[in-house]
Amino acid sequence: MAKSNSVETQLSRLSALALDADSPEAESAFRQALTSKINLLVAKAAKIVGEHDLKSLAPELVLAFDRFLEHPDTDKGCSAKTEIMRTLYSLGRPEPELYLRGIRHVQMEGNYGGSDDVAAELRGLSAMALVRMGYREVLQEIVPLMVDPEPTTRVLAVKAVAYADRPEGALLLRLKALTGDREGEVISECFMGLLSLTPVAAVDFVAQFLDSGDSETAESAALALGSSRDPRAFAALRDTWVSAHDPEMRRVLLVSMGLMRQEISITFLLSVIKEQNARNAAEAVAALSVHKSDETIRGRVKEAVASRSDASARAAYEKHFEM
Repeated sequence: MAKSNSVETQLSRLSALALDADSPEAESAFRQALTSKINLLVAKAAKIVGEHDLKSLAPELVLAFDRFLEHPDTDKGCSAKTEIMRTLYSLGRPEPELYLRGIRHVQMEGNYGGSDDVAAELRGLSAMALVRMGYREVLQEIVPLMVDPEPTTRVLAVKAVAYADRPEGALLLRLKALTGDREGEVISECFMGLLSLTPVAAVDFVAQFLDSGDSETAESAALALGSSRDPRAFAALRDTWVSAHDPEMRRVLLVSMGLMRQEISITFLLSVIKEQNARNAAEAVAALSVHKSDETIRGRVKEAVASRSDASARAAYEKHFEM
């Protein structure tokens, strides 16, 4: 118990020193904490270093990472190594050998009769760090992570491919989208990455997933197209909405058109409020609520709602625009 209290006291002290993180006393304490054998202290110090951009402590971060990597049993939950990697990434520190060790690290720990790989986030963050420093063979290193057993790693791997901003990365994202993934967020990130890397070519590619038999994939495609704010995506969203039968998918399509923040989509959503049934009208009002701070659009929505005789659109307006 005394040891636990001691750790808690040290953690509290680090938090207090973070209020004046640039002071000599604070820097000395953070440096000392990074040499600790207690992973929670190292993780805390690493987080503070990253939050306050204390680049002078980067060498201590590297030494601590190597120490815990050599003795992973002293870093339960991989908390110290993961926080160190997050901080080195945020500092933009060029440490290719360390990042390569991180991207390949697997740390299995017992959990309720089984075991979990607690290094999933570490591998993904290592990939992001390699991208940031411009490592030449980074896509080659990321490929295995795209089929990693852990969903967290796969999500970060896809983000890293997009972050690398290389034309060949789009081919990896297309392949991943076509082969699928049991974790919906992975495919969603593929769509977002493609629309960022190759916006012209990606619109038609992503739009084909609007008719996917998997509802989560179809909804992810719709939201990605809407978030791209590319006017060329509007026709695909509108046409799918007209032909779709699933109520939830139709709602998501309206939300996606709202996200576009383009006049063509705003005009369409206003027409839905004026001309469609009560449910569609209310959902269109909700979709336009992303514009609630725009007085002009707010007035147009209010006018469209007033043109109806039923109360559902009015209730939606009060909920999304006036509360």
